[in-house]
Amino acid sequence: TYDAYYVVERSGTYDLDVQVGGASINGFSTAMPVTAYAGATSASATTMQVATDAHVFPSASTAGATVTTRVTALDALGNARCYADAGDGADYFEVSVTVDGVEVSNSDVSLSQTQIKASGVVDVALTPTKAGTHVVSVRLGGEHVLGSPATVAVSAAAADAETSGATLAGDALFGGRVGVERTATLSARDAHGNSVNSTGLSSATCDVNFTKTEASGNAVAANATAACVLTSSTDGTFTVSVTAYDAGAYTLEIFIGDVLAANHSGVTFV
Repeated sequence: TYDAYYVVERSGTYDLDVQVGGASINGFSTAMPVTAYAGATSASATTMQVATDAHVFPSASTAGATVTTRVTALDALGNARCYADAGDGADYFEVSVTVDGVEVSNSDVSLSQTQIKASGVVDVALTPTKAGTHVVSVRLGGEHVLGSPATVAVSAAAADAETSGATLAGDALFGGRVGVERTATLSARDAHGNSVNSTGLSSATCDVNFTKTEASGNAVAANATAACVLTSSTDGTFTVSVTAYDAGAYTLEIFIGDVLAANHSGVTFV
């Protein structure tokens, strides 16, 4: 009597043939197909942020851009943990995100997981809208997978006219005495409200249209000066200055990147 043992480390289908003295034993006139399946998913073997993968979080991104990493589920021996497309099997990874050290909800970063069962992978995607250092952790049973956590430095997107225009404030919006300069400040913001710093900003980013309003309501060229100057590239602050030399009502329009950001009528100088 013999006991035959075999150990398979790689999943797949094998031909099993047991021989004695070079001849197959009874019942093995032909090789018997044996299928070996992957074992339980192992956090210590499962990978993400593999450099050769097309799905890898970048080290830097901008607010509003979607970034994706691929988690490849493997068993302890490195076999892909695949499932039938129509089956109930799945791997349930716990994904958490912090921004500048503070944990945020998945909805705050539009986090999603897409499992491609037949390939044994899960694509983790998020769309950060807040500038800051985003740290993404992927765990299985409380244990980090290989490559976790991953860090993505998110910076502000381009200045948005509407969001930036909402920050306009100062005496220039209300007028004053003829010949006396009045000022206001505007902070460059992206569409998500993040402060836009020096990237792509200059005094040419902001423009001013300052016109006088006649009694008829028509706008005419004003005997006035107006300017918008970048005064702090650190936080994207622009200073708007206007000086009217004739009494009357004026309209102040501010443009960011040639797009109307703010429109204030009834600016009165006496």
